[in-house]
Amino acid sequence: MVKIYEDLAYPDGLAAMQTAHHMASAILQRDPTTHEHADRLAGIVMKLFNDGMLDVKAIARKAADLEAAICGVKPPPDDEKLSRIRQRRRRLPFH
Repeated sequence: MVKIYEDLAYPDGLAAMQTAHHMASAILQRDPTTHEHADRLAGIVMKLFNDGMLDVKAIARKAADLEAAICGVKPPPDDEKLSRIRQRRRRLPFH
């Protein structure tokens, strides 16, 4: 199980980091508790938070991107990119 430190200066930090970790895991299509690199991903999330990132979605996306780079895989596109791709597909004429 992933352990995130409870003695942080931010009282809501623990909940924010746990949420970001779960979101990053979902982006990577991994289980946040049983995946072999869940602890490493949690560490990336904690570092980003402690470096001053406070937006949970931004932390999750950045952590997923960094973890994907470490593993040598390409993460799935985020919701905004998927939305643009879908819009472009709708505009294409079918022949």
